[in-house]
Order: sequence, then C-alpha cells, then structure tokens
Amino acid sequence: MLRNPGPPYPGTPARHAPEYAVQRGEIDFVYAADGSHLMKSFQTRYHMYSDTGATPNPKLITRYVIEKFGGYGPFWYGHHASFIYDHKRTIPLIRKPTLILTSTGDQIYDLAKRTKQMRPDFEMVVLQGGGVDIVDQQPKAWAEAIARFLAK
Repeated sequence: MLRNPGPPYPGTPARHAPEYAVQRGEIDFVYAADGSHLMKSFQTRYHMYSDTGATPNPKLITRYVIEKFGGYGPFWYGHHASFIYDHKRTIPLIRKPTLILTSTGDQIYDLAKRTKQMRPDFEMVVLQGGGVDIVDQQPKAWAEAIARFLAK
C-alpha cells in the first residue's frame, strides 16, 4: 500500500498538529458495539476527498476503510511513528538528492512547503488538487514525477 504522506515537520500549534489528530482520532479510537465506527471512518475519508473538491470514489474509500481495520497492529502506528520522529533534526543531515512529492489538497501540504524552505536544494513537485490519496487520484502524474526524478 502506497500513500503520499508528505514530510512531517514539527512546530504546528498543539491543538492543530497532526499528532494531536492522531491521538484524538486514532490512538484514542473506540470500536462501537453497533459497528457505527465503520460508517464514521467511511464518512471521514469521504470528506477528506470532497473537502478538496475531488469527487469521492466509494470503491476506493471502502478499500481505505478495510485497510485501516485489516492490519495486524493498531492502525495508528504509522502516523504516530512519523509524528514522534525528529524530522527537524534529521532532514538537514540528508546528503542525497531528495524529492518532496505532495499535492495542494494534502492535509499536510503546508508542512511540505516548510520542509522545502528548510532544504531549498530538495526538488519539489506539487500536484494540483487531490489529497492524502493522491496516488490513487492521480496515479499517472504521481508515477511520472517519481520517474522523472529517478531518471536524473
């Protein structure tokens, strides 16, 4: 499963920080006895699409919900690990050509822009629209950006 998480970057006010959302919406997640948590997860993902102006694809959204609950470990592990890692300390240590691939509809698009400011030598490709699921929304543009970068 590929996702375009963008580069997390610390410094966001606590109540708006992505790690706060992980704590509130993922670590503290409660499974509802009546299964309504499945509908809530579907609706949340639906709005992640529609709020960016993209047309939600119910088949893809269903797949994301199944992936969320189908793992062997708690589904929040990946987000949590990303947000507790000290990117601010380690990003300056990168000595290889690096691509920041993001989209204007990604929830952490502003963090990608901050990372680019921190490292102007990094190449940055910004796909228009989309969201956190840009890989599925614009697969050709996403793959072409990576192929161009690797061909250099």
